[in-house]
Amino acid sequence: MKTRIIISALAVLTVFSCSKSEMCPVVDTPEYISFSTYASTATKAGSSLIQSGTQLPVDAIFGVYSYQSKEGSFEGVNEAPDFMNNVSVNYQPSQTKSAREDCSYAPAKQWPDEKSGKALSFFAYYPKVENSGISSKVSKGLGAFQFSVNEDASKQVDFLVSDVVADQTVSSNSGNVQFKFFHMLTRVRFSGCKSIKDDNTVVTIKSVTLKNVYSSGTLTPVYDPLSETTTFEWGNLQDRKDFALPVSESGVAMPSFPKSVEVSDNTSDGLLLMIPQSLDGVQIEVLYTTKTGSDAEVTNLITKNLSSMTKSDGVDSSWNINKTINMGLVIGLNPIEFSASVSDWFEL
Repeated sequence: MKTRIIISALAVLTVFSCSKSEMCPVVDTPEYISFSTYASTATKAGSSLIQSGTQLPVDAIFGVYSYQSKEGSFEGVNEAPDFMNNVSVNYQPSQTKSAREDCSYAPAKQWPDEKSGKALSFFAYYPKVENSGISSKVSKGLGAFQFSVNEDASKQVDFLVSDVVADQTVSSNSGNVQFKFFHMLTRVRFSGCKSIKDDNTVVTIKSVTLKNVYSSGTLTPVYDPLSETTTFEWGNLQDRKDFALPVSESGVAMPSFPKSVEVSDNTSDGLLLMIPQSLDGVQIEVLYTTKTGSDAEVTNLITKNLSSMTKSDGVDSSWNINKTINMGLVIGLNPIEFSASVSDWFEL
C-alpha cells in the first residue's frame, strides 16, 4: 500500500504570504547560508515536539541536506548531498538574542559565488534527535527515511519533512532558505458519547487499543523539477503491533446524554500518531464497564474491524499523510457503535 502527498510551490508561497515564519540567520554576513522554518500546524503528541502553530519548540533540532549543482539543473535523483549531509540545525529563540542568532549550525557554510553558475538545493526533516524512530541515510537523490512508531503513545513524535527548496543562490531570498514542513503521519483522535438516556447507568471507558497496526515503514521523498513539487510515498510497511490510547487509570465516565467528549481531559493524550496505511486487518478493541444503580459493575470487551467501520461511514478505509482521523465511540447498554470522519491536519 502506498500513500502519497504532493506539495505545490504555489501553495507554499500562499502560506508564507500570510503566516509568520521563524527567521534563523546564522551570521550577519549575507554570504553565509541561513534558514527559516514553518510548521504547518501544531500537534498534541505527549512529547510536545511542536508546541504551537508555526513555531518549532525551543532547542528543536532538524536535519538538513544540501546539494550543489549547476543552476537550474537539480533533479533530486543522482546528485549527492555533498554540500550539507544531515547537518543538525538548532533553533534557540530568546529575547536576549537577536533574531539572527536564533538558529545555529557548525561549521557555517557560505553560498557559492554567483559568477560560478552554481546553485544549492535543500530539504530537511524533523526531529533529528535520538530515539525518535527516524533513520535517515542519503547517498544520492533524496534517499529514504526508515521510521518506527513508538509503542508508548506519550513518546510518539510528529515526523515532519520539508518540501525541496531547489536551485537557490545568495540572491534568491537574501541568503535565507525557507523550509515548509509537512506531517508525514496520520493523527488518530478518539471521542465518545453515551447514546442512551438512562441517568441511573454509568458507562466508563477503561481502555482503547488499536490492534494489528503496521508500526514501521519507509518514507521516500521524490522531487519533480518540471512541476516543482515534492512527493512523499510510504512503502515497505512491516511489524504489526498493538497501540493503546492513553486513558486515565480510573477510566473515562461517559455522560448520560448524547454528547461528544474527549477520551482524555489531557490535551496531550487522546490521540495516536501513526504511519499512513490501509486498514485491512486493523482492529479496534474497547474495554468498558457498565453499572446500573446498586447492581454489580459489569465489564465488557468489544472488538471490531476498522475497515468495515470506516466504509460504513463513507470514509476511505485507509489512513493518509497529513490527515486527522476522528473516531467516535457510541456507548450504551447495547453493543458499542462506531463512527469515523476525516479532516485535514490543519487546526490552527
